[in-house]
Amino acid sequence: MTEVKTQHVPWSTLTQEGHLSRLLLLCFGVWLYAADATLVATVMPVAVEDIGGIPFLSWVYTLYQLGSVVTGAIAGLMVIRIGIAKAQIVAGIFYVLGCALSGYAPDMPTMIFGRLLQGMGGGGLVSLAFIGASTMFPKKLWVRIIAVISGFWGVSSLCGPLIGGYFVAGGNWRGAFWAFAAQGLVAVLMAPPLLSRKFQAQKEQTQAMPFSRLALLGVAVLAICQAGVVTTTGISSVLCVTGVVLLLFFFKQDAKSENRIFPRGILNPRTVS
Repeated sequence: MTEVKTQHVPWSTLTQEGHLSRLLLLCFGVWLYAADATLVATVMPVAVEDIGGIPFLSWVYTLYQLGSVVTGAIAGLMVIRIGIAKAQIVAGIFYVLGCALSGYAPDMPTMIFGRLLQGMGGGGLVSLAFIGASTMFPKKLWVRIIAVISGFWGVSSLCGPLIGGYFVAGGNWRGAFWAFAAQGLVAVLMAPPLLSRKFQAQKEQTQAMPFSRLALLGVAVLAICQAGVVTTTGISSVLCVTGVVLLLFFFKQDAKSENRIFPRGILNPRTVS
């Protein structure tokens, strides 16, 4: 029997060997997603007065979450195929385009599509942060890294509505989205110098992306999200049950696949990793 010894790792270790700069970039991606997710709480009430479309307001939140779930689910496969730096660039570009589109939006459909792109980009950035935590840093630092990322997430979620309120109070709700678009560009531009050398793509990986399973996951998430905003109890219940059934079917199909999106045994409470 091997004895597992715990090693105390001081926080100062994060500042060594370039760890801090890479960690801050990963946390910056978490900031972009988490702050943007709550930003709309104070921005959208004013935005709908300007562009209209209040009957479709729930889709602003629903498609953001849908995009983040679907893109976040395949972030690991993207890293294997193209490397974490290029994956960060792709996710960042989606995020920037989404923010710019929402900032420009003359109507609600444009706003909704922009939020979908933001969710896709932001979800990818968050997933890449956790992937990077386990691939770019020594194992002894993992606990510290996750603690920092979690702290950033909490602070970012709190700041989102405050930032939105600041721009709304200044009479420029569109500026909130443009400000995050500018920040997204920073995440794109800083990815090559900080991430390229730490995790390269696996060139021999040629498995196709699981688009059919991603579509199934998307429909399941969409049904569950809509169940929370539909006012009719019967329809809401049907959507919720349908979404859960589709989600369980997705996990079953994914477990049988060679290029799994999620780890095998993800629904088993006894599974550790």
